[in-house]
Amino acid sequence: VLPRNHFFDDFELIRAFPGLGLRTLLLNGRSVDSEAGVPDLILLAIEAITEHKAAEETVRQAGERFRLLAQTVPQKIFTTEPSGEAGYFNPQWMEYTGLSFEQIKGWGWEQFIHPDDLTETVRMWKHCITSGEPFHFEHRFRCADGEYRWHISRAVALKDREGKVTLWAGSNASITDAQEADNSKDEFMARLSHALRHPPPPP
Repeated sequence: VLPRNHFFDDFELIRAFPGLGLRTLLLNGRSVDSEAGVPDLILLAIEAITEHKAAEETVRQAGERFRLLAQTVPQKIFTTEPSGEAGYFNPQWMEYTGLSFEQIKGWGWEQFIHPDDLTETVRMWKHCITSGEPFHFEHRFRCADGEYRWHISRAVALKDREGKVTLWAGSNASITDAQEADNSKDEFMARLSHALRHPPPPP
């Protein structure tokens, strides 16, 4: 029983219902003063939020899986709000730049873009934020040792059913690393082609 002039907001209660199993309810209550001599009344609002809580849990689990994956890949991964403000960087960013997450979150990442590339980077990024078009750009990032290295940056917008952007997810890879990977692939294909054209002599 609620004491006089008491209230509570957004109290979650899990109850089992026959044929429905466990359901989550959201309760909001207010004690209401009545006329003298009549017991106080309780105004109680109940909302079923089982599906909403399940959707929240699905999103949470998806986020955990994404972070686990992002921490293990060699590329530098990031996500931003629909406004373009970065809210997540995987550890590879901090290792490369030598900066903390607090230093590069939001728009703090601008500080490691080469000064000659910064204006066009921001212009292109803001254009994509407004249009929803995928972002693709080549620019230089300052490494922890002070050197600038070329990177390819890509980002795509994740949208809801109505087409509204809910999140931007992107990756950045060193062009040198990409070229080395391509060279390794080309070398492998060349060796394979040579082996097919020149099989070893029979024993």
